[in-house]
Amino acid sequence: MKSTYMKEIFLDSLFTFISNSISRLSFIILSIVTAKVLISEDFHSFTIMMSTLNMIVSSIGFAVGITIVKSAVEYHNNKTKKKEREYFSFIKLFIIGSLVVFIGVSFLYNLISELLFNGKVYFALAFLTLTILALYYTVSSYFLIGVKDFKSLSKYNLLIGTVFILSLLMVMYTDLSYNSLYTITLLLASFYFTGILLCVRKYAQLIPGFNRIEFKLHSTDENYFKKITLPAFLSNLVYAFTVWLQIIIVGYLLNDRNMASEVATGLIWFNALAFIPQTISTVILPRISSENKNKLKILKVGMLINVCSTCILISFLTLTKSQINELYSSQFEQLADLILIMSFASLPNACCKVTGQYFIASSKMNISLMFNSLWAIVYIFTNVILLKFGFGVFSVGYALIISYSILFFSQYVFIRVSETNELCNSN
Repeated sequence: MKSTYMKEIFLDSLFTFISNSISRLSFIILSIVTAKVLISEDFHSFTIMMSTLNMIVSSIGFAVGITIVKSAVEYHNNKTKKKEREYFSFIKLFIIGSLVVFIGVSFLYNLISELLFNGKVYFALAFLTLTILALYYTVSSYFLIGVKDFKSLSKYNLLIGTVFILSLLMVMYTDLSYNSLYTITLLLASFYFTGILLCVRKYAQLIPGFNRIEFKLHSTDENYFKKITLPAFLSNLVYAFTVWLQIIIVGYLLNDRNMASEVATGLIWFNALAFIPQTISTVILPRISSENKNKLKILKVGMLINVCSTCILISFLTLTKSQINELYSSQFEQLADLILIMSFASLPNACCKVTGQYFIASSKMNISLMFNSLWAIVYIFTNVILLKFGFGVFSVGYALIISYSILFFSQYVFIRVSETNELCNSN
């Protein structure tokens, strides 16, 4: 059994690692291209737009996504009408609910433009459109993860990621300076929209009859929104909002909009490093959700894969540090050093991505929220102290290393104690 799990996890992780490397690379190239072709004011607004978008999508998209995976596992393990209704009614609830919220928030575009983009209405409208597309793009990928079709998901990510990268490079190396902002926005929207179409189309082939599924839950049905989505959203919102808040803190304490953009760009690189372990860790979720005896073994395998993949990326960043500095030279001076410091924080972060799956599979999202709140307090406090002591832009990187190391150690101890107690009680 151990060798079978190892093989399955490794192959699914390999597919996911390759495809999401392309996907995350495309967003790194997006930051490089915008730094090269946009004027400073537009670049700062675009960076804030993407940072805010990532905060929203990572909190809501992740919460909805893991709910879909968890409910899909329960449905496929027990194909009753009740589980079918619980599974598909949640998906329909998300689709309808998100559209209603999006339409309502759209009327606030003037307020959003004033708060985030110095009154630029275009960025507010682009932000709203790209956010809903990015949210559906993220959630649609979890449709395929829930049915363990990692191969199709990897193929789609490779395809649209490669096309997106080539399109961005065309913008950078051709004379499109007059309308480059609009071209880049259109390319980004196309990236999300194409991903949604491909994933939903494949999912519809795998799960026929979706439109005929009853929407309304019965009184005896399990409400996945209350059980998983809401606590997962709150838990991940603590993380996403705290990361986003660092950009605001740097800009406020140092009164330096350019440094805030530098932190935001550094966090794009960090999120790229963190996204791959997060996606690989999702491979673990369907297995530990249906497996009780081998949870710790599976978690250790996931940590090993995540640490190895992260070390490869850190080595690449170390070797290309001078090239990264050159790519952003028109906007920043210390970005490569900041990215390298942040990359070392991705090691404990990669392990935390795995331990986080344990809390999801065990339906202990309230405990996960407690740990994330602890992390947020340590992170914000450390960052503010380091800023006061003159560490400047690097304070964010050092704060990440300290806070994630504490988070991983505390979570790992908790899991070991919990699993040991459960094993003793079962015997």
